[in-house]
Amino acid sequence: MIGANYLPFTEAELLSFAETFETHSRLVFTAQVRIAGEIDTRKMAAAHGASGTAALLRETLTISHPDARTRIDTAKATLPQPAVSGGTIDPVLPLLGAALADGEIGVEQARTIIATMTKLPAAVKPGLRQDVQESLVEQGILTQPKPFASAVKLDAAPGRSRTRVTRTANSPTPPTRTRSNCTSAPATPAPG
Repeated sequence: MIGANYLPFTEAELLSFAETFETHSRLVFTAQVRIAGEIDTRKMAAAHGASGTAALLRETLTISHPDARTRIDTAKATLPQPAVSGGTIDPVLPLLGAALADGEIGVEQARTIIATMTKLPAAVKPGLRQDVQESLVEQGILTQPKPFASAVKLDAAPGRSRTRVTRTANSPTPPTRTRSNCTSAPATPAPG
């Protein structure tokens, strides 16, 4: 890919290739999350002289502490976790896990969704929690990272008495997801 000649590509082909490559990049992140999750589940840090999984990943992979934490936190939220009594516990954020597995969502949006869902009060009922997760994942797929994070922070700002949910439990199935190049404002059509 690095030494490829992109000159013969039409503009449409080049954009399509860029989108495909971005999906593959997101799938690489998903694989990194799964590997980090397995390392954490196996509790390998102590055997390798590290204080914890984040330290082990940081030292072994030469990555930053925030990158290591993001991988571990994403794994804990999106992958089944071992139960103390044996067996497994279902993922906390299965919709985010599915979007990651499909390469539909990036690391920055995933980080925002996990942080937001973690901050929901414990009193939030499971149905509403599911609706919030669904809304966040849908918007995370369609929105660039910075506007998405800003919108989520704005909606969760002090003094706000509501959580923005685009669909309730009784609403019909959401429309098919489509990618969009717009941020928070509609794109202006190209002159044609």
